[in-house]
Amino acid sequence: MVNITNLFSRKDNPTLAHKNTLLKELSLTKSALESAYSRFDNAENEDLIDSSIYELNAAQKKYKYILNELKALNQNPGTCNIP
Repeated sequence: MVNITNLFSRKDNPTLAHKNTLLKELSLTKSALESAYSRFDNAENEDLIDSSIYELNAAQKKYKYILNELKALNQNPGTCNIP
């Protein structure tokens, strides 16, 4: 009989653990993106506006990267490219 708790451990199921890590990172990145949009909306100084734009671009690229990783993981559930 299979022990259910072992199905969710990283050692026995690295793909699921990697997916959970990516989902947590996606949530954190979404929060960072929302904060960056808020800072951009409230920025009055030209330098702060520029800084907000760079921050937005970085957060958007990270968000896109994580989404692509999750899509790839869902398309090929047997493979796991854990860095």
